[in-house]
Amino acid sequence: MHNRVLTSAEAEHRCMTHTVLRCDSAADLIAVIPRLTGFTDHNSVFLMLFQGKRGNRVLRFSLPEEDSAAASEALAEGLVSLLVDSGAGAATPAIVIRTERSFTSGDAHPWQHLTKQLQLRLRREGLRLREFALVAADGWCELLGKSAGLRRQLSELDESKFSQSPDDKSALSPTSVSHTTTSAPLTLESLASLPPASSERAATIAKHLHTLRAGQPHLPSDESTALQQIRRVARASDSCFRAVDGSGSGLATSPSIREGTPAGSPTHWPSGTAELARLIHAAQHGASWLVVALTALTRAEFVASVTAELGSSRLSALALLDNQNVEPGTPADWSAESLLRSLAYELPERNRLLSVIEVFRDAAAHSPEHYRRAVLALLAWAWWLLGLQSVAAQILEPVKNTLNDSAEPAKSLETSAEPAKPLETAECADHAAELVLLVQRLIVSPPQAHLNQLKQQFSGAKREAA
Repeated sequence: MHNRVLTSAEAEHRCMTHTVLRCDSAADLIAVIPRLTGFTDHNSVFLMLFQGKRGNRVLRFSLPEEDSAAASEALAEGLVSLLVDSGAGAATPAIVIRTERSFTSGDAHPWQHLTKQLQLRLRREGLRLREFALVAADGWCELLGKSAGLRRQLSELDESKFSQSPDDKSALSPTSVSHTTTSAPLTLESLASLPPASSERAATIAKHLHTLRAGQPHLPSDESTALQQIRRVARASDSCFRAVDGSGSGLATSPSIREGTPAGSPTHWPSGTAELARLIHAAQHGASWLVVALTALTRAEFVASVTAELGSSRLSALALLDNQNVEPGTPADWSAESLLRSLAYELPERNRLLSVIEVFRDAAAHSPEHYRRAVLALLAWAWWLLGLQSVAAQILEPVKNTLNDSAEPAKSLETSAEPAKPLETAECADHAAELVLLVQRLIVSPPQAHLNQLKQQFSGAKREAA
């Protein structure tokens, strides 16, 4: 695909469920989208792709901050280029815009520049839409046909059969789960939020971290000792991931997201505090942070064996960020950033990634403040791999501007009722800043595997159109 597609808008790729949902009107189509994506957002362009008469995939694009000509042209060009380059435009997709803005006093719909640009770009490419609609704060309208632009009541959307309590599976849940009975879709904000922490669990983890910090360094210089440490980190991380059953509920039905209930039982927090503390501790330095990330995608023993073959010194010496001043393809060109970007060419195992996200949410919620930023970088990276760039960006937003905050002195674990804040060194602060920057650079574009899957899925339609 052209580079402009990757930078003009961020898109969340969500596959439809196997349940067949028949839409008889534009109102049905609008109402069904949150059921298919598992979330909703009121500043978005939702693009529904079809194969034949059946919807196949939903993509979400963020609306620009302003409906200016330049911003609207950039978004329209990126969206239409995606349809053309993938071949998905040949099957007459549908577009739904959701906005918090209102109709004007003269009943003109918001986002006039954007809707006109989308229609203009689509006509230029010879593409048609089967539905084009806009939902505002005080009404909605269709943008095709004789009633195009006519303001209608939001109550019409509430009357759709798909506005009732869903009985099908959310796309954020694996297709094998039982039907959910939740009454409202999640928002992107709720997906990016952390669950309420258990003070008792946080205090126990803080004590484990105090012990770990007083013990061995993250990756010792001795090769044999370093390999043992890597194996311990990988096994502890893997133990946490395996304790969460990603095939059992999925994030859309997780009590910690859906209801905001605090951690209070082993079913909510299956990971052991000692293992979770080791994961949090490992996340504080680049090399061991990468061990946690690699273990999230594969098995602990595989990570340990590969590290043993390559040597722990190579892992410790690996730069986190790409260096634009070195020759491409040379050993000096290899970095954690390039490694993670190359791994994003393969779709991760979905249930495993759902479990990983739950573990990282647990870890971030119960980390002492100065440990949290590196863990949030892991969480944002995992959401990005799942295809939700906006969630990843929202997770990093609160921390990216506070990376140089000075650390507060640590309190004694024995005398403080609150989890102690460890004395963070300048080196740890630098690592946290670099890890957040690393993930920020990754999430600018969708994971390549999602884009490749889209192109492959619609390649037949593209050839037929040609």
